[in-house]
Amino acid sequence: MIKAKVVEDIKANRLLCLSKKTGEQMGLRHAKDGERPDFYSNRAIKNGEEIYINLTNKKIWEAEVAEDVGSGRLLVPLNEGLVKEHAKERVTIGYTIESAKKGETVKFVNQLKVFETEVPEA
Repeated sequence: MIKAKVVEDIKANRLLCLSKKTGEQMGLRHAKDGERPDFYSNRAIKNGEEIYINLTNKKIWEAEVAEDVGSGRLLVPLNEGLVKEHAKERVTIGYTIESAKKGETVKFVNQLKVFETEVPEA
């Protein structure tokens, strides 16, 4: 388990990143555009809250989508810990196993992929 101090209000089903220490603890915040997330939230967490992060090694993650996304689509992280279908980004964080509408939560396989050049067309 990792102990962390939340450095901003976090909504449920958002991608998260560890940040620099706040005192003796690591900070925890939403992932930003293009960052590789460390975790995802399964509940809302208040700024300043000290939490323990349970490391489960889950392959299936859940996150809120910023726009409609289909099943089997590559995902990229956005600000506020949201996800969207990739456009031409070279780095993706996984692929969906179901469809979801904007504002819904989508399940996806957590698998970092780095393409040598932009993602090829089908």
